[in-house]
Formats: sequence, C-alpha cells, structure tokens
Amino acid sequence: MGIANIINTAGGGGGGGSEIITNLVNSVDGAGLRLANQGYISCADVSANRFGTNDFSVEFVLSQETSAINADIFISNLNGSNQAVDAAVIRWDVIQNDNIQLVFTNSGATETAYNFGYDPAPDLNEPTHYLVSADRSGNAVLYRNGAEIASVSIAASGSANVGNSGQPTVIGSPVNNFGVTGNVYRFRTYSKALSSDEAKNVFDRADVPTALVSNLLLDLDCAYANPTQSTVIQDRGPNNQDGTLNGTITQTNVIKQLNSTSARIGTTAATTAATPADGEIIAGSVTAKTGTTGGITIDASGQTDTTARFELKADRPSADQDACDIRFYNNNAQPIAVIAAVKSSSANDTDGKLDFYTSNAKRLTIDSTGQALFSGSKVTVNTDGTVDWGNAADAGRLTWDTNDAKVRGVAGKNLKLGANNTDYVTIDTTGLASFSNGITVSGGILALTDPSGGALPVLTISSGAITITSSVHQVEVESGTTDDLITINGGTVGAIVMLRSQTNGKTIVVKDQASGGNFLLNGDFSMASNHDTITLLKTGTYWQEISRSDNA
Repeated sequence: MGIANIINTAGGGGGGGSEIITNLVNSVDGAGLRLANQGYISCADVSANRFGTNDFSVEFVLSQETSAINADIFISNLNGSNQAVDAAVIRWDVIQNDNIQLVFTNSGATETAYNFGYDPAPDLNEPTHYLVSADRSGNAVLYRNGAEIASVSIAASGSANVGNSGQPTVIGSPVNNFGVTGNVYRFRTYSKALSSDEAKNVFDRADVPTALVSNLLLDLDCAYANPTQSTVIQDRGPNNQDGTLNGTITQTNVIKQLNSTSARIGTTAATTAATPADGEIIAGSVTAKTGTTGGITIDASGQTDTTARFELKADRPSADQDACDIRFYNNNAQPIAVIAAVKSSSANDTDGKLDFYTSNAKRLTIDSTGQALFSGSKVTVNTDGTVDWGNAADAGRLTWDTNDAKVRGVAGKNLKLGANNTDYVTIDTTGLASFSNGITVSGGILALTDPSGGALPVLTISSGAITITSSVHQVEVESGTTDDLITINGGTVGAIVMLRSQTNGKTIVVKDQASGGNFLLNGDFSMASNHDTITLLKTGTYWQEISRSDNA
C-alpha cells in the first residue's frame, strides 16, 4: 500500500546516475478509473454474488463530474437490452427529484424507487465515500463519508428477488447520458446491511475490515486496472467476478512504468551493494535477468532465510544433471508447491520426471514414460494402467483387459451412470441393471434372457394391479385360485412386457378395458398354466395386446 520507489540506474542520456520514480499503486493514493458518457464496467453474473431477498450493502468512492439526465451509478442486473431486470439500482435521479435513489426492478423492468432526499450536487468533482446499507425488512440508510445522512423504508420491496434473472452487474451505464461520469476509486458489495459503526470503519480504512471479510461479495480493484494494457478489472473478493471495461474509460493517476535497461529495487545492503548488469533487475538479494538466447531467470539460489518465497530456476548443476524448478515457499522456507523436472546424476540416465507438490507434500509424479502417479488424492492412476476414483473404500475403477475397456464399481459397490447431473442407470452388485427412465433400442432386441438361470421375477397382484420392474414377469394371484388383473403400473411409452402365470392350477384373468383398468385386449385372457403368456405394448396410458399364447 502507498508509495513505491524504483531507482532507474541507467540514468539520463546513458551517463549513469539514478532517478527516483514515485508510483501511485492503489486507490488510497488516488488511482482509479474515469468513466466518460456510456463508459461502464460489466461484471459477469456470479450466483454467489446475487443479493436475492437478503440484506446487502454497496460501497463506492466516487468523484462525479457533471449531472446527467439520470446518473445510474450501480445496476446489479442489466440485460442485453440495457434494461435493469430483477435488479437493485443506485441512481442520482436528476429529472424528477434531484436526489440519490435506491430502485428495485422486477423481471419486466418495472421500477419501485425509494428517495433518500439527498442532492449530491455539492459533491461534484470531489472524491466522496458513499455507502448504501439495505435492511430488506426495514430501512435503507445512505452514508456519506462515514456519516448517516438519509434513511428510507424499503420494506415494501422486501420480497424482490435481486439477481434472479442472472444478468451482469454494471457500474455506470451503456445508455447515452444515463450513466455516472467521473472517477471511480473503489467499489464493493456486501451480503449484509452494514451498521453505522461498520460504515464509519470502511470509510476510515482502505482494506476490508476483518469482521466483514466473510460478507464481502465484490471488490473491484479500480487502481490495478490499466485500460491501455487490459480490459479486465480484478475482483479481489472471494467469487472472482472480474469486471470488463466498456466504452470510454481512462485511468486516473496512471501507475507509471519503468523504462530502463536495468533496475535496482529496494534499500537493503544486498541491493545497494550490487550493480545490475544490462537486462537485470535486482530486488534485495534476488536477481531477475534475461538470457542471451531468450527466457528469464529469477534467481534466489543464494537465499537461506525465510524471505525467499518464490523461485523460478533453470540451470545445470553439473555436466550430467539437468534441473528445472518452479518453487513456492512458505514463511519457514519450506516448499509448499513445487513443479520440478529432474534427471538423475548418472551420466547415461534419462529418467527425467516431473513432480507436483502442495502443502509440502508430493501429490503427482509424471515419469519419463508419461505415466502419472497420484498420491493423497481422490484419483489414483495405478501402475497397471487402471484408475481408481473416490475414497479408498468407495472407489470406482477404470480397467481393461486384452479385448475390452471396462468401468466398474469396486467390491460391494453399485455402479451408476447418468447424464445432466442425474443418475439414470444402476448396476447392482448382482449385475442387475435398472433403468429409471426407460430404454430406447434402435437396433432391435436380440434376446431377453435370465443369465443366472434363475426364475423370472414374480409379481403378486394387489387390488387388481401389479407394478412392473422388468420386461418379463411371472404373475401370482393375491389370494384363492383365481384373480383379476386390471392394471399395470410402471413402464414408459413404447415399453414391452411379457407376462405369464406363476402357478399351475391358479388362474390369472387379464381384463380387457375393465373399470379403472388400462388394458386394450382382444377380449379377456385367462392364464391357467405357467405356460400361458401374453405380450403387451404401452401406448399412452394403456397396455395394448401384441399377442397371447394359450399353451395349457
């Protein structure tokens, strides 16, 4: 935070000497973005940042230059037709009331406006801190430079679902003369209605107070963005809702950039004692330099203290050993993340491997053959080429043999297949496959068999009905020796089922168009033998007879 000094050791005119360049590095120092007419920042919709029906707060530091027709400062949801839909809008309403408003809109862009009664005209061309704190069941409070200046009840819009349409959040407006024009230095949103003490706290300090970090939704770094280099503003909040610059936007107090053949940064003894060569940057005892054939080296290999946090190094320690490391260190100088490709010390050895570390532990090794070996993760690539995923006791497995590729559940576990984040097929531990949404077979069914050799599943009639779970069933009477079957539950349109009687001497009467039934038959059909069968096709809500066979 604050002022950074860079010493340009090249000097002027190639004659040596040094120049101190002072850089403005954040919004506290006055660096920000100037929005011209129709200039605006668009942040893609992130569901975690939507206000919904919850309390919220919007904080911004603004120096507005002139009043527009209606100066929209913040629109939480702006659709492709430039309409605020399912949105919360903060606006300087110049036409009607000449005061700051909080506006709620519905899906049809109909507005419900709440006037704070504060005219911001005295704030023109002055960087001013504003905070709108919205208690959805009570009042919205407007704070200016940490002090409350207005309050209005918004309880009537407590049920408005802000963000329901999933449109981008916009600062400014793409509509001619309808957006704020001036400098934006800070923009944040929170998932709570900030109290008066919290409003004073965020005004007094540049960073987000620790107590509000968990409530932070959006935090645009208006100082970091440089429209001459990038059209994206970084979101320092937790949900990565980066902003995209649109229209005419320029940077206020542009961060100056060093233009030199070499540089020395810092005031430590190691820095001041060193003289950077052409193409080098020295910061502390770390040297960044370009090679004669291209590339860049950041060399902290001489560091033994805890200040060496990052290392990118490509060197040749000896004639028979190659190394290429990218290392990230913690405060105890321990590697918390390492990407390394190393060849062992044997002159003829070419077993180079690439290691990936997190939390000071190796997580992945890619060996010289390309085999990936994982450890401590939910995915394990085994040395035999099989892949396990999930917890050790709940893993699935990708495997193979000479002729086949296979997907399996491990011992004691079912295998489920699905689409659209929904399971549709379950293969249980006995090998039985259950399809929850039917089967379409474009090439025809070659055979319906019971591979185990066991009996076909039996359904017992209950109040005249059965519920099918397979394409072939045996049917048993509910009681006595004769029973009517009037309804089949289950199945989808196009399903085919074959039924047969379960027990010789007990008669199943399949009833044609019985009251409350769903059969369309060529008359009733009595199955008195377990050799009698009837085959049916589901058409709409009815099961229509395909064929019958009386083999008693």
